[in-house]
Amino acid sequence: LIIYDQMQYLRNKDLGFDKEQVVRVVLDNPAARDKWSVFKNKLLQNPLIKDAATATTTPGRGFGKNVMMVETNEGVMESYGIDSYGVDYDYVPVLGINLSEGRNIDPKFPTDTASAVMVNEAMVARMGWENPIGKRFQFDQDSTKYHKVIGVVTDFHQRSLYDPIEALLFIPSLNNSNALIKISGGLEDGISSIEQAWTDVFPNKPFEYSFLDQDFMEQYEADQLRGRLFLGFSVMMIFISCLGLLGLASFIAEQRTKEISIRKVLGAEVSGLVSLLVKDFLILVFLGAVPAFGIAYYFMNEWLNTFEYHVDMNFFLYGLVLVVIGGITILTTGYHALRAATSNPADSLKYE
Repeated sequence: LIIYDQMQYLRNKDLGFDKEQVVRVVLDNPAARDKWSVFKNKLLQNPLIKDAATATTTPGRGFGKNVMMVETNEGVMESYGIDSYGVDYDYVPVLGINLSEGRNIDPKFPTDTASAVMVNEAMVARMGWENPIGKRFQFDQDSTKYHKVIGVVTDFHQRSLYDPIEALLFIPSLNNSNALIKISGGLEDGISSIEQAWTDVFPNKPFEYSFLDQDFMEQYEADQLRGRLFLGFSVMMIFISCLGLLGLASFIAEQRTKEISIRKVLGAEVSGLVSLLVKDFLILVFLGAVPAFGIAYYFMNEWLNTFEYHVDMNFFLYGLVLVVIGGITILTTGYHALRAATSNPADSLKYE
């Protein structure tokens, strides 16, 4: 239940970008990348396609770290290792990423591709910049060429939620291998229209695609598998435990038949007799739950702490589980208890 709770949190958390109905297509060679503008124009002729962009990577995938000179708050150029990747003009709007300062790279400014960069808020915080717009980057220490910050994007999760949001640098790039296509209409019809445009532009290449939200969730595949395994083994162990309880309840009820009959003759209610037999099992099960809850809390807390972003430990789940196992115990043992309590006392006492 805790793993399920965390997986739901990962699926529903606001990642700082719009991952819904975004299709990723790989332009895996220079010839395909050279035809991107033709492909994009074909796509945008269809009203089902809202926009399209390219980048050297996408959220949930890796990117490069480069050592470069960065201007500090005091105006001094110092060497830093910076995470960076290339994006085109439409990358920020396609993913619905917000700008907190400045502007996006724009084809109206021809110098943007040669001398502009954008950063995220985490970069501003890392450098301690009071005014990030205009701060300089120097990609080659021996070069005299500078790239200046023209915009700051709000922080979004480029990596999984295992990791904190890192400082990022976005470099204008118009020749990228990852195409992101935003569908505004029906998903199935949108995919069909993308495939048709792909076939028109790349008739000899098979159309292969993935969804950005699924790509991002693939990072948690091991945890999703772990959750399914835990669920399967839990159901199996509960079933085996119920078989043991059923056998034990049958044995105890048989042993205490005469006691139950005497109590019944002396005026005991059926509900009281059922409670008499069931409560011993409930006490044992609840005593067993105490160390089990302690172990579960320790290991689940350790697992949750592997994520930088996670749900808080939900103690309501422990109460829910306690109620459920109590109910399972009553259902498992109650049949034999009820059978013993409703039997005719004469049948068990006539030989006494």
